[in-house]
Amino acid sequence: MARHRLRALTLAAAALCACGSDLDEREAAASAARTATLGQGLTVRVEGATVREIEATSEAAPDRIEVRAQSLDLRVDVETSHCEPRTLEVTLKPVPGDTVLTQRPFLADVSTGAAAAREATGAGVEFVADEDDPDWTPLDAETTVADCPPRENALVFTLHLNAKGPRTYRVTCGAAPATVEADEAARAACLGTGSAAAGALARAPLVVRHRARADVPRGEPLAFAVFANNAGDEEKRDAFLAVMRRDAATLGVRFVVVNGDLTRGGEPEELEAARDAYDGLPVPWYATVGERDVDEAEPDVIVEALGATTFAFDAGPARIIVLDSAEAGLSPTTHGLLERYLADASLGWAFERRPGGSVVLTHFPPFEPASFGSNAFKSWREAARFVAQLRRGGVPKLITGHLGIFDVQTVAGVDVVHSGGGGAPMETVSGDEHHWLLVTASPGCDGVCVEVEPKTL
Repeated sequence: MARHRLRALTLAAAALCACGSDLDEREAAASAARTATLGQGLTVRVEGATVREIEATSEAAPDRIEVRAQSLDLRVDVETSHCEPRTLEVTLKPVPGDTVLTQRPFLADVSTGAAAAREATGAGVEFVADEDDPDWTPLDAETTVADCPPRENALVFTLHLNAKGPRTYRVTCGAAPATVEADEAARAACLGTGSAAAGALARAPLVVRHRARADVPRGEPLAFAVFANNAGDEEKRDAFLAVMRRDAATLGVRFVVVNGDLTRGGEPEELEAARDAYDGLPVPWYATVGERDVDEAEPDVIVEALGATTFAFDAGPARIIVLDSAEAGLSPTTHGLLERYLADASLGWAFERRPGGSVVLTHFPPFEPASFGSNAFKSWREAARFVAQLRRGGVPKLITGHLGIFDVQTVAGVDVVHSGGGGAPMETVSGDEHHWLLVTASPGCDGVCVEVEPKTL
């Protein structure tokens, strides 16, 4: 049995990355963690998530993979290019209780006839069988995996590949059996496929596409919580967790964003302890890092614990954009991702319409609201570039988490909310108390209206 976490998945990325900073390396680790290879032609690719842990086993036992969700609309593609029977158990977490799992099978190519038709029509009508994956050939309709509700913010399902011969499969809800009994007829069929007919589709891998999606109406207000600058204060963290367990449902909180400085010193054990604590929330949670979190842990360890530290997802009327600024600035790659998040029509699903507006969160503010002593972006030029990006993208609110205050500063038409009240010492000049934020995003205001309310711990 080979069981390993993200470190084994990211060694190649680390070796190939000519990175200029730790932030670049965290982004490279996150990119690598969106694909996992389990051997013998079995590959898993995810969107809106990262692969946290894989367990590649012997032929008689199922393979297992754990996926850390960073969206309310996940995509998990499982591709097999071999015909041997395989069983794969997939765990998605954290996901909300109203998540629905669907599946659709494809061949990862188009037929010669479809390709010729596309070429003949040129810029005219295209023959597209699936709007999200037009370069694949669907084998069946998209269907819901019945009776598969999440439990304790985790959704578990099992994919049985080539169970009755090449390109056969089934999806069942729940964990895989401890042992897998191979169908001898399937093995015989597999052995007999060595002289398969020529052609693109005859050679194309089987892909089973899964979608795990929560129902968040775009025409209704969306509420979520933001907690930042805890700095490893377990008492304040526990107080916030208790409030969420008691009030999240009443307040309509759909998820929590932890906006950096989860730990005191960034030790791997601290990151794991923080992750385990936040896993006790009654709703999904997503996080980026602050400067405290990156002092000691390697990039792959951070991504293993928290997932990608720069990411975006759509939720109701808003696109939520979370950026890694733990180095007191953004990398060129992060600036590029921000431009894409602000402009793209979709995230992971080509035909999905994006919401009308965006809310952006990051740990360091671009500028200080007052002189607190080098507690903003290191470069004023980069800070101005960042604010200009937000202004062009019509972002009404930027929420930061580094300063121990609650304040709203308007910079070039963008409201910058400073809220680092999660546990680290508060700025003595502010007089503000430790707090968290209740954020409500509603349709309107030429995109999205955003209200921010501090809640005392």
